[in-house]
Order: sequence, then structure tokens, then C-alpha cells
Amino acid sequence: MDPRDFPYELFSKFKAEKEQNLLAFHRASQPGEVPVVVRVPNNASGKVCRYREQSLAVQLDAMALSMQVKSDFLYTSYLEPWHGVGVYANIFGSPVNWSDYDAPQTHYLYHALEEVENLKHPDIMAAELPQMVMETMRYFRKMTGDRLDICLTDTQSPNDSASLILDTTAFFTASLADPERLEPFMNLLTDVMIEFSEMQFEALGSTASHPGHGFLSTPGLRGIAVSDDNMAVISKPSYRNTALPYNNRLGEHFGCVSIHTCGNFKQNYEIVKQVKNLQLVDCAVSGADPDPNNAGKLAAAFAGSGIALKVRIGGPEHWHVLDELVRPDLKLMLQISHEGDVAQTNATYEALKARCQALLN
Repeated sequence: MDPRDFPYELFSKFKAEKEQNLLAFHRASQPGEVPVVVRVPNNASGKVCRYREQSLAVQLDAMALSMQVKSDFLYTSYLEPWHGVGVYANIFGSPVNWSDYDAPQTHYLYHALEEVENLKHPDIMAAELPQMVMETMRYFRKMTGDRLDICLTDTQSPNDSASLILDTTAFFTASLADPERLEPFMNLLTDVMIEFSEMQFEALGSTASHPGHGFLSTPGLRGIAVSDDNMAVISKPSYRNTALPYNNRLGEHFGCVSIHTCGNFKQNYEIVKQVKNLQLVDCAVSGADPDPNNAGKLAAAFAGSGIALKVRIGGPEHWHVLDELVRPDLKLMLQISHEGDVAQTNATYEALKARCQALLN
């Protein structure tokens, strides 16, 4: 969609009600219902991410479609300057490999622990991807006249980003055998994440939406979002050594932190819950991931914690897991995907809402 054709006023009114629902959910200790949010198709994280004009067009298409779909919250409420997951790896020198078919990838630059032990603070804006992120933010603001919210670029966690900078095998080994030697590098990386995030917030001004990538967001919330997918594949000691301290720093600095992971992170449930100012965890159960979390174990781990869960779930054939997942002491929202047909998607939303309400009653 051409930004000149987007229905800004209509979208703003539509978004306002959804934002109030979202803020009420976060304020409530026990919301008394299970909100359902529908994610509409948005391919801005594919090959178009190299071209900000195309990225803006497809994101506006997704926003327009979202106004036709029943959903308790608005998933696509903001624009995102998405240029791949390797932004922080690129800042530390990892080269970017652009693709004509998919999202860009970075390749690790360092092969052994000793190579990162004495790294100097990098020049953030000398790297390709942070330059693109800032330019895209300015472009989005100009083309939309500051009438739409914008979030930070996809922030890969300190642990995830470290494994994109240092050979993954070397990093995982050091996380168990030499976490003290990794500490200066991890603190430097976290420093850079804080600095570049603050640069982005300054560039976004009043359009900044929190927490950002992959999460339900609004300027009325605080904090940032990080993707911490390594938590699904590393051990509890490894995660405790090289994720918890640095996620804690992000949570303390920004007031809140929301964490996403793909896969089953059961071995790290208790560690994740220790993250300071953790607001929400985004994860998956049956039908939404090749290695989903066990619904009962996930619910038991987070029940009564006050930490909200945004749980991705598949279609009705997977809803049997709701019997173990839905419980009154768990602050839960469910995410489903648009099915390609608005009427069918709306019917699925209604059926899932009714199923959850029946379980709560």
C-alpha cells in the first residue's frame, strides 16, 4: 500500500480501543479472561527488508488487513525497521550476506574465546545495518507524517547476539567452562545494545512503541523486547551464566523487558523467571513450533508468578492442550495466525475465546 493511501484516521480510532484493552491486561494481576490475538500475514522480514519502500508498503498492507480481523489486541500496531537478526553482530564486524530469496544473514567473525576477550568498543554507526535502521526510521516517520507508531529494530538478546559474533560452538563451550572470561565481552555487548537502543528511541521520539518486535506494543508501555532463542537449546548453567546477568541489565535499564523464544525452553523456566522486571514471555505450544512447550509444564511453571505469557498455538486440532494451559492463576494470552480468509479467521477467534472462557468457568 502506498503511504498516501493509508487510512490513518480510521486506523488510529481502531487502534485506540485495542490499546486500552492491552494496557488493562498488563495492569491486571489476574485478568479473568484469556485474550486472543490474531497475527495477520506480514512478510516484511523476508527479502523486502533490504528495500525500505517495499517494507513500508507490506507493513501498511498488514495494518489495513488487521482492521478486518477480530482480535482482542492489535498485533500489527506499529512499523518496524527490520533489517535482519544480525544488527549487533554487524556492529561488532560480522559481514552481512544479502539474499534475493530471504532475509539477510551475518556470519560470525571470531573463532575462539581469546579473540573476543579484549575487544574495544565498536563505532556503532560505522556499521551497515545500524545505518540502515536509523535511515529507515527517518523514512518511515517522513512518509507517514508521524501518524503511526514505530518500534526498535529486532533486538537479539546478548546471548543470541554473542553466538552470532563468536563461533557458536566456542561460545557455548565457554558459557560452561569459562564464563568469567566471557564476562567482559558480554558486558561490552550489553553496553552496545543499551546505547544503540537509546539512539533509536531518540530518533523515534513520540512515535516509539514499546516493547517492540514480536510483541503487542504501544507508546503507553515501557521497556524493550529481546529475542532469546538460545534459551531453548542451552543448559540451565549455561543460560544462568551468559543470559541472566545481561538480560537483568536490560530489564533494569529500560524498566521492563519482554523475552521471545522459539522452541521448548523447559530447562530454563526457573532461570527466566529470575530476570529483573520481566514483563512477558512469548513462546509456543502445540501447532506453533516444531518443538513446542508442554502446555501443562509451562502453565505450572509460570502460574502465580505475575509474569504474562503470550503463547502461540495452532488450529483447533491442537486445542486439547488448553485443558492444561488455561487456569485462573496464569496471566495468559493466546496468539493464532490469520488463516487466509477473514470470515474463517474470525470464526476461529470466536471459537477459541469460547473454549477458553468455558475452561475458566
